[in-house]
Amino acid sequence: MSAGARIFVIVVFAILGLSFIATTGVFLYEFLPLGIDYTLALITLYSHLFLFFPTFGIVALLAFYIPSAALVDMYWRQMGLLGRIRFVAIALSLGLVAWMLAKEITRGDVPALFAVPPVVMANDKGVPAGCGVEAGAVCERRDVLSTVVAVRKESNSRLGMSKFARACSYDQRLEPPPSFTAKRYCFVTREKMDAPSCCAAQKRFSQALAEMVAPPQTTSLTNQVHEWLLPLKIFFLLVVFFIGLTLALRGHTLSTQFAHELPRIEKGLFVGAFAMLFWPLMNHAFLQTSAVIYGADAETFFYRAAPYFSALFGLWAIFILFFVFRNKGGLEVESTGRIFSVIGGALAIFKYDTIIDFIVRIVGSGADLITLGIVVLINLLAAFFVLRNKKLPLMEKTDQGVSPVAKA
Repeated sequence: MSAGARIFVIVVFAILGLSFIATTGVFLYEFLPLGIDYTLALITLYSHLFLFFPTFGIVALLAFYIPSAALVDMYWRQMGLLGRIRFVAIALSLGLVAWMLAKEITRGDVPALFAVPPVVMANDKGVPAGCGVEAGAVCERRDVLSTVVAVRKESNSRLGMSKFARACSYDQRLEPPPSFTAKRYCFVTREKMDAPSCCAAQKRFSQALAEMVAPPQTTSLTNQVHEWLLPLKIFFLLVVFFIGLTLALRGHTLSTQFAHELPRIEKGLFVGAFAMLFWPLMNHAFLQTSAVIYGADAETFFYRAAPYFSALFGLWAIFILFFVFRNKGGLEVESTGRIFSVIGGALAIFKYDTIIDFIVRIVGSGADLITLGIVVLINLLAAFFVLRNKKLPLMEKTDQGVSPVAKA
């Protein structure tokens, strides 16, 4: 593996890693003056952005360093001129797609909560002003600051928020479902309301957010940095997906050319797959919690695209498994298949909402300082495992089955 390939990957990954840290760092600098409660409420609500990338994202970069350097070396040095042309074309295509997706995601009518400047957030008193505090004042919507904190406190005291999400529409050719007319707690008013009334309040809440960042006002510094750096985060996700696809298509070539590095490549893939598993889960945890603020029928590109992103990562996991199975013998495949069969059977017992409820509680809006500390510790251990120099034994086929052979 050439030094040039390693240096190129280090530079690119360092830029990506700094972008991961920068967004969260700017957010803490800007919003901590509002108090720790509101800061934690936003960090955990947007955990797929502020928590995943500076923790699991950094670990994924470390884990995919060796596989990425091997792929760069294969395309640039070992496949000749045609390989270099393909490499440049792929890199430019991924960059263009990342930029287009970032523009589409940030173009929505409903701004993120962190887009509202802290000063504007602190001055919001709800509609009518002071409602919920003054006796007898009925709220059309509560103030943004206390609403976000209330969502966090409720998330922290129960397993998930799926029961509070209200569908704001139904098939008009059928009778309204019982959940549509039932009165449930509505976080933007802090009153029990039926679905139409709560959805109307959520719409007023979303419109208020849009007015807070409409010209001549400006969005928060955090939001500006987020919009600048979002293409890099999406580029990272696309690169990870491309790595899995390439391993599935050209895994045999890679295994042959870099047999001495195969243990480190596989170790990186396992740790990287573990880290990346949390992104679609935290993404759906955000969607579940934000549904109690914006409504479950929010028409934004990110809401519509989220299921497709998750499906792509499911496909990506299959690519990784395909590469591993290709390089291992029957016993290893059988053992791995049994493990995944047990995992799949366990997941089938639970409903989708139950799984996301659990994720909301531990790494979503319900996360507390203890669970956040555990997340940091897990990532430190994963990073240490990746960075340690000792190589794992390479599994090779023998006449007796599968045996480990040290390839140090």
